[in-house]
Amino acid sequence: MGAEQSGQVRAALDGAEAEGSEGRADATQLWKLDKAREGFRWLLVASPAPHAFYDANEDYEERERAWHLEVDAGDIDERVDATLRLNAERSSLYVTFIAREVWRLSFPTEGEFRAFCAAYQRKLFENTYGVEDSRKNREAVLGADYAGRMYGEGEAEEMDWDEEEDGASVASDASLEKQRDGQRAIEKAGSPISLMKMGIGANSFYMAGPSVSVLRNMEGRVQDKAVSFSLESPSGENITPVKAILAQGEKKMNILGKERTSTVYNADIETGKVVAEWEFQKDGVDVPMKEITTEAKGAQADDRSTFLGLDTNRLCRWDLRDPHGVVQEMTKDAIVEYVGGKDYASGTGTKFTCMATSGDGSVAVGSADGKIRLYSNNLKLTRAATQLPPLGPGITELDVSCDGKWVIGTTDQFLVLLKTTSKDPKTGQMVDGFKKSIAPISARPKLLALKPEDAVLLGRKPLRHGRFTFVTESGHQERWIVASCGNYSILWNFRQAKTSKGDSTSHGGLQTITKYHLVSQAEDVVDSQFMHENYAADRLGQQSSLVVATKNKLLS
Repeated sequence: MGAEQSGQVRAALDGAEAEGSEGRADATQLWKLDKAREGFRWLLVASPAPHAFYDANEDYEERERAWHLEVDAGDIDERVDATLRLNAERSSLYVTFIAREVWRLSFPTEGEFRAFCAAYQRKLFENTYGVEDSRKNREAVLGADYAGRMYGEGEAEEMDWDEEEDGASVASDASLEKQRDGQRAIEKAGSPISLMKMGIGANSFYMAGPSVSVLRNMEGRVQDKAVSFSLESPSGENITPVKAILAQGEKKMNILGKERTSTVYNADIETGKVVAEWEFQKDGVDVPMKEITTEAKGAQADDRSTFLGLDTNRLCRWDLRDPHGVVQEMTKDAIVEYVGGKDYASGTGTKFTCMATSGDGSVAVGSADGKIRLYSNNLKLTRAATQLPPLGPGITELDVSCDGKWVIGTTDQFLVLLKTTSKDPKTGQMVDGFKKSIAPISARPKLLALKPEDAVLLGRKPLRHGRFTFVTESGHQERWIVASCGNYSILWNFRQAKTSKGDSTSHGGLQTITKYHLVSQAEDVVDSQFMHENYAADRLGQQSSLVVATKNKLLS
């Protein structure tokens, strides 16, 4: 199966044969990853391998600098940015990167390795932010609190990353393989699957075209109930869902449709009908929403009518009740009640893209420029307590751990793992970044990324839908992080990611976790989501059960 294939590739890469080793050991060497009939091998291309950074816009004074990495021996001439996926291995003194193919520069001394990494980070900074790499510009772009901690060589102190062990066991690789081998498929026909929503209660759901199909949650898997209903608005229009959340004890589903961005539809799951449609309005003006989410992680199981909405320059709390507290019936002029939030001026550059909530309703918001803002769980949502600096690539999706201590942000090239609490060195007290800024004392982010050779294996496709294990009970711990890429699901062990002391660094000189499991499918993965912990295959062993949606199948 796919998991076995990816394991064979990984083993081949780890033990790749090095050919042409007669090159000079005292010189920088250029290697190329080659796929031969018997597997993968590293071929020595040049030793020595002269290399340089140059500005492609040096002849144009009015243009921003555009730094490129050039290695003549491999005909390499690539812009320095996240798409290179450059990964530096300090213990081995080499960097691996993608320039149409997978290359490796191996350095003879630690000094030369460090000099290359320092130069690379300076050029990356200038290409990312459009300004020269200086202390003043770092403070302007990243903020004074982060200027000295980002885009370094990976030597800055890792503040407060270690967590006390809670006594629970770490899921083993052997048990993960057992679950892979036991995966079951649900075939479907018709429109391709577009969305999937996992339930805390008896059911989960997937959407394909203008319809919703119901799944039964069972231990370790889902089962098709052969029940579905059409998404047709009360006014007779077909609805193509782009976002959906479960609500009101998972008896209802609130849906954003592709056709009308300022309308939210309410489907009654028990009757299988869209029973109401309301307009998002503020001060009498229609308000488009591109994202909605539950008011807190696990709130879909509660009987509440409030939820959160997001647009490029707005963060809102909405209420389906009328001002007198009664859930509105469908009327021609039904309006969703605006009960809090903030409209940011279009020139402020918020560029909101996604959001997620913790168990207590704290809110994380991601932006197209890579910033992540943390808001407390009060009703107003008017000011972020902490703003984490941008790394460059836009944040496409967020998830927050149930206890609110961790945030995972998805970008096309890597996942950003953030610790939202930190110890104040003056008082010794823990500070919650959702309630008070932790910028001066926060740990640097860690990155979860594919190795360059695996990124090529997966077709250099973007990472999507980074998520934690689905946990909603206080005191319970997430065990895994999953993301999708092409026809693969990628699994990182969350405990290992938190405590790792590895010396691999990548974008911005940040510590990077490149130990993961690849699980392949026959076609592109639409989404990979964990079932709620109530339905884990082995709760005592802290195992989690994964449901993978491709266009035409569900596998669990």
